[in-house]
This record gives sequence, C-alpha cells and structure tokens, in this order.
Amino acid sequence: MKAEDDCKLERKQTLKLKNAIEKRPSRDVIYELQRENELLKAKIQELDDKPLQNLPKGETSEKTRLYIQNLEDERRQALEQYQDMVNTVYTLKMSLRQAEDLRDKYFEEREVSELQCTALKKDSKMYKDRIEAILQQMDEVCLERNMAIATREQFHAQYTKSLQDKDALRKQLRELGEKYDDLQIQLIRREGKLLSLETKLKRTESPALVHNT
Repeated sequence: MKAEDDCKLERKQTLKLKNAIEKRPSRDVIYELQRENELLKAKIQELDDKPLQNLPKGETSEKTRLYIQNLEDERRQALEQYQDMVNTVYTLKMSLRQAEDLRDKYFEEREVSELQCTALKKDSKMYKDRIEAILQQMDEVCLERNMAIATREQFHAQYTKSLQDKDALRKQLRELGEKYDDLQIQLIRREGKLLSLETKLKRTESPALVHNT
C-alpha cells in the first residue's frame, strides 16, 4: 500500500508542475514587455530633453503654461506606464524564476519518488515471496502434523487393540488355568479312587489265595 500511495503522490506533484509550467509567462511575452519598456524610457527621455524654445512664437503665457502642463502630464503618464511596465516585467521574471525553481524541485522530488517507488516495489516483492514461502512452510507443517496425528491415532488404535488382545489372552489363560486346576483336581480324585479300588481288589484277592493254598 505504501508504494502505491507514494506513486500516487508523485503523479500528483508531476501534474502540479505541469500546470505551473503551462501558466508561467513565455520568454516572448517578457521580451515584448522589455521592448515596450525601452520605448517608454525613450519617450520619457525625449520629453525631458524637449526644449522650451520650440514653443511657437507669439503664444500667450497661458498657452505656454498649458503646453508645459501637457508635457508634464505626458511625462507623468509615461513614467507611470514605465513603472507599471517595470513592475510587470519584474513580476513576470519572478514568476518565471519561481516556476523554474518549482520545476527543478519537482524534477528532483520526482527522481527521488521514482527511486523510492522502485525500492518499495522490490521490498513488496521480497515480502510477498517471504509470505508465500512462510505459507508453504505452514502448509507443510500442517501436513506433517496431520500425518503425525494420523500415525498417532493409528498407533493408539493398534496399541488399544494390542491391550484388548492381551486382556483377551490373559482371560483365556486364566480360564485355561482354572480348567487345568479343575482337571488336576479331577485327576487326583480319580487317582485316589483308582488307588482305593486297587486296594479293595487286593483285599478281595488275598483270602482266595490263602484258601487255595
């Protein structure tokens, strides 16, 4: 965003410079004013140097006074026009100088802004690449985490099944042990019973043997 704002500001300053240059007075206008200024100076000098001897002979003193007054009026008007012209030329020269200074200033600021825009664009691209790299790393981490979770869940399921199988085997072993104990008891009982029967059989056979003897 900062790079875009700086570029907009640079375009705005360039437009202001363009308008200022278009409004500044041309050198032809200043030259024409200077030429008119010289003409006015010449006219004033001519009025100052004009001798009174050129007055018509036989004129009355009133006409002489009016003639002198007329010359003074013309001289004063010429001086006023000359002063106005001098002020105008000075103002135009100052405007031209200010416009040129403004142009140079804006050209310099434009170069700086262009360099800043270029640097900001490079920085923006660099940060964009970094963000994309970080996002890619985050995706890889998420994928690895999901795989780890899946592996852990699978391991947990296998471990749970192993415990269940172990419990089942323990139960089966316990049942087999109990059954073995029952069979042992039955075997002992049968062996005891068999021994008792053998003893009885021997007792039964003993009198018969004695009698036959």
